[in-house]
Amino acid sequence: MEGDVFSCRGKQGVLAEAVRLEIKEGLPPRSKLQEFVRQTIVPQLREKMAAGTFPLRIAIDDGDVGIDITIDPDRSPYSSGGFAAYDVPKSKDQNPLYNALKFKAQQLRGASGLIGVIVGDGDCAALSARSANSSEVSTGEIIGEFFRQFSSIDFVLLLSVHERRQGRAAYLPLVRESDASLFVREGCGVRAELSALFSTMIKHFPKPAMMPVNGALRAREDDYGLGHHGGYSMSGPRMVRLGLREFTEIFAGLRLLQDNGAKSVKAARQLHQESNPVHAIVLSNLMAGRLPERINVIKTGEDDNDDWVEIHFGEVDPAVAPLR
Repeated sequence: MEGDVFSCRGKQGVLAEAVRLEIKEGLPPRSKLQEFVRQTIVPQLREKMAAGTFPLRIAIDDGDVGIDITIDPDRSPYSSGGFAAYDVPKSKDQNPLYNALKFKAQQLRGASGLIGVIVGDGDCAALSARSANSSEVSTGEIIGEFFRQFSSIDFVLLLSVHERRQGRAAYLPLVRESDASLFVREGCGVRAELSALFSTMIKHFPKPAMMPVNGALRAREDDYGLGHHGGYSMSGPRMVRLGLREFTEIFAGLRLLQDNGAKSVKAARQLHQESNPVHAIVLSNLMAGRLPERINVIKTGEDDNDDWVEIHFGEVDPAVAPLR
């Protein structure tokens, strides 16, 4: 690489507006490159920066390594470049989105009627909300190539979740919203009907609880996620509320109240266990001779993934009360 100029900026301002790197002989082996930069390049840069002489120039030629580095802050800020993120699509037909569409199209080969593919985002960069730059292909270009290769497919619906902050302040909570992008093959006569159908459908979607990457990870787990595990409330000494899912798991013998709602029961029991207030209330009522007289299930909203159980303890039952 000879005479390559690029822009380099640091967190505290402009570190270097233009850097010129000329390789005359070669560089150290890759395994020793980091050590070479740390022990040879960085000390010389610091020395020249401390002296205040600009442009900074480092020339090394010892037979094995020959490089010439020039850092000139006065170079035009418009001579700059960059690199795209590693996960962005660079080819219309060589990327995870196209591969998934192709696989589904092959499954639908020979099907009749209106044919379409609905894609759920599992943390795919092609479906993210960020804008495409000149070095990557857009989602529309990928879908267009897919329609060109598989003319039997009439539409593609992309479903994802986008996350944004309510305002500029960092302390404001993030808002997650379902996002749907409809692509219809040129010449398909039901574009308006499909658009109306899917627009109505997405209005009935539940509020997203996770971003696609977290949802995909949870989907790969063997069991379901936690609900109100570990949560509780009490109203006096004779009523306690805990999560319905945790209550059912306790009733099934999968966990104890003393596990404090831990995801991994086995791991939790290897650590020091804190006392559990719900266990203390239940035990106290039992030792006093009070048994549950009423158990109510408290339903939560449709966006919640767990309900609550309220246990009300009755008056002292002589059959189990201690003798006095």
